[in-house]
Amino acid sequence: FPGVLKVLEGPLKKMTKAIVTNKPQDITMQILDALKMSGHFDAVIGMHAGYPAKPDPSSVRFMMGQFGASAQDTDYIGDSRIDAKTAKNAGIDFAFMDYGYDPLDGIEPRFIFSSPLQWASLL
Repeated sequence: FPGVLKVLEGPLKKMTKAIVTNKPQDITMQILDALKMSGHFDAVIGMHAGYPAKPDPSSVRFMMGQFGASAQDTDYIGDSRIDAKTAKNAGIDFAFMDYGYDPLDGIEPRFIFSSPLQWASLL
């Protein structure tokens, strides 16, 4: 999406960032490498045998533990109902990207973003 690299290289550069996805790990890394984005994330967990699929919060909680992040200090940015459920199950705030997969219908996020440039407001 336009603006993603700008915000990752700018305001969010020093913030710990991780990706948790239901996509396979190897494909996720290939996509991030092709987009020249892999170096902007501190960790990536794709779908593999160690963690159940989202909306199970295990992978998110693991990431939080790895970085010593409390629920109060963690925001989950996502674009689907599964992401919203994952954040709720992990007990963390959800920021909804309204330009993603699902419409807002029934999703009650703490934040709504219409552009990646708005992610900096999480600071």
